[in-house]
Amino acid sequence: MDILDRYKKYREEAEQCRRRADMAEGSLRQLRKQLAEEFGCHDEHEAQRLLHELEQQLTELEQSFQKEFAQFEEQWHQLTGSAHDHNLPTAHQ
Repeated sequence: MDILDRYKKYREEAEQCRRRADMAEGSLRQLRKQLAEEFGCHDEHEAQRLLHELEQQLTELEQSFQKEFAQFEEQWHQLTGSAHDHNLPTAHQ
């Protein structure tokens, strides 16, 4: 392969890389726009902070649900007089 062929090959590879970079940049712009429109986040740090807050809320809600379901289950057993009703799922399921 002579120097001109190598030059053409490298130029084509560089152009392909440039096209991929342009596509990636466009995708990133679109994702940032979507974050702003759907969640009010204007950068990745805000999105990470919001994600962390939502994960904390989810954990708190799951714990609250487990606690309230366990109370329901206890009251159910008291009302029905059964130690375990096999048809009722437990709070751990």
